[in-house]
Amino acid sequence: MSIDSLARALAVRAAMPALVRPQRVATRIFGGRIYNVRPVTTDVVTYETLIALAAPAEAIRVLFAFGQTVSGDAVTPRATVTAASVASIAQIPAGETVLVPVPDCVPSGGTIPQFAPAGAAGRRVFYRSAWVSLPSVPRGDGHGGALYAVRTSLSLADGSGNVVLLGNGTDRFDNWDAHPSGRLFRMRSKIGVSATNWAGMTDANSIAATGSPVVGLEYLARGKVVSVMGFGDSIAEGRGTYLNEGFGLPACVAASRNPGGIAFEWSNLGWSGHAMAQTTEQVQAAIAFGLRPSLAVVPLGSPNNASGGAITPAQVGAMRLQAAEATAALERAGVPVLPFTWAPTDPRVRAYGASDALRRAYGADAAAMARGGGMVCDFAEALSGPPDAQGQSVPPANLMPDGIHPGDAGNAILANLLRAALDRMADCRPGYRAA
Repeated sequence: MSIDSLARALAVRAAMPALVRPQRVATRIFGGRIYNVRPVTTDVVTYETLIALAAPAEAIRVLFAFGQTVSGDAVTPRATVTAASVASIAQIPAGETVLVPVPDCVPSGGTIPQFAPAGAAGRRVFYRSAWVSLPSVPRGDGHGGALYAVRTSLSLADGSGNVVLLGNGTDRFDNWDAHPSGRLFRMRSKIGVSATNWAGMTDANSIAATGSPVVGLEYLARGKVVSVMGFGDSIAEGRGTYLNEGFGLPACVAASRNPGGIAFEWSNLGWSGHAMAQTTEQVQAAIAFGLRPSLAVVPLGSPNNASGGAITPAQVGAMRLQAAEATAALERAGVPVLPFTWAPTDPRVRAYGASDALRRAYGADAAAMARGGGMVCDFAEALSGPPDAQGQSVPPANLMPDGIHPGDAGNAILANLLRAALDRMADCRPGYRAA
C-alpha cells in the first residue's frame, strides 16, 4: 500500500464540511523549544534570520521569543532590529532595509527595545514588532512565496549574563539553508552592529548560528493563507534530518498544491521533553499572546507522561483532562482543533508491557470522535506494529528508528495523514476579482 493511500485510509475517519478558513494575516514560526543559552554582554552580537514564507506579502511584523533555564538567565537585552525583502540568500548583504520598531519593548522614556526573559524555566515568552510595510520581491531561486531577512543586534546596557534563544545549544540547523521545499530558515551571527550595516555582514565573516532571537513572522499576505500551528512534545517539534520540520511542514507544503491557489503555512510550537501539562500551558500562553492560527494541531497524549514503567489509569486520566483543557482554550479563542493520537513506543525505550492496552483504548476512544462528526489524525495506528509477547505494540523500526521519535519515513506517513485531514477541513475555493 502506498504512503498516500495509507494516509487517506487512516488520517480522517469521517467526511464533514470545511472548518478551516484561510486568512490574509498569516503566521510562520520555525519552532520549537527555547532552550539555547547564549552569553550577552555590552559587546553587540548581530543575529541574522532568513525566513521563507508560503505566500507573497505586503507587510510583516517580526516575532521574537526568549526563554529561561535558570534564574541567572534573567537579563534584559536591548536590540536594534532591521529587515529586508530579498530574492535569494546571495542578495542579503545588499538588501534594501527598513528599521523595525518594537514598541511594546521600549522602556518609558527610552527608544531602544528591551526584551525580558520568560517567567519560568521551560517556557517561552513571545514579543512582536510593529507592522512594517515591506512588500516582498519575487524570489529568484525557483520557489514561490517570499524571503525576508531580519537582523537583530543584541547587547546589554552594562554587565553580562545569558540570554536564552531558539534551539538547545547543540542542535544544528545548517541544512535549512537549502531545504528542498524552498521553505528556508537560516540563522547566522557576527560580532558587531550589523543591523544597521548590512553590507558589513556576509557569509564569509559570519558563522552559522545554533539559535536566534527571531522565531518567525506574522504577515499580510497577497491572497489568503491557512496558518496551521502544531503543539506538543518532540514528536510535534520534529527530530528527523531537518530538525523542527516534523510532519507539519511537509503536510503544509503538499496541501499548498490545491486548485484554489491557497497557501498553507506551518508554525511549530512543539517542545522536546514536554509532557501534556506543559503542552497545555504553551497553548494557553500562545492564546494569551494573541496567536490565532486557522487550525491548531494538538496531541492527545505523550510518552513523556508515562516514562517510569507501566502506564496507569491515573496517567491516562490526566492526559485526557490536559488535552481537553487545551482544546477548550483554543476553541474559546475561535481556533478549530485537529487532535492526533498517542503514538506507540518501543519496549526498549518504555517498557509498558500489557499496560499499553490503556494507550490503545484511549486512541480508540479518540478515533470514535469521527462517529460524532469530529476529526482526528490517528498517528498511533499509522505507526503501530504487532504487539510483542507482553502485549505492547512495537513500532516498525524503519518508521521510528530510535523507538520513540518518528524518523523521516515515519514523518512522511504522518505528513500525509495531516495533509489528508487538511484537504477535508480547509476551504480552498479560489479567489474572485469583481471587475
